[in-house]
Amino acid sequence: MFLSYVVLNRQKSLEDSLLMAGQFKDALQLLLDWLYKVEPNLNEDQPVHGDIDTVSSLIEQHKVHFLCHIV
Repeated sequence: MFLSYVVLNRQKSLEDSLLMAGQFKDALQLLLDWLYKVEPNLNEDQPVHGDIDTVSSLIEQHKVHFLCHIV
């Protein structure tokens, strides 16, 4: 009796994990599709408008923000 309860709980946990993995895969694919779509607009060769000090400061802030989130 106890063993069947443990097995059923384990099966439910595995089914839930499989469902979450599928949802993650779907969300990741949507993100990748969007990135491929907007990638041409993110070209670094495009001119940046604004004064050089402000632009340089914003670039440094984004670098720090990015590095804090990947660690």
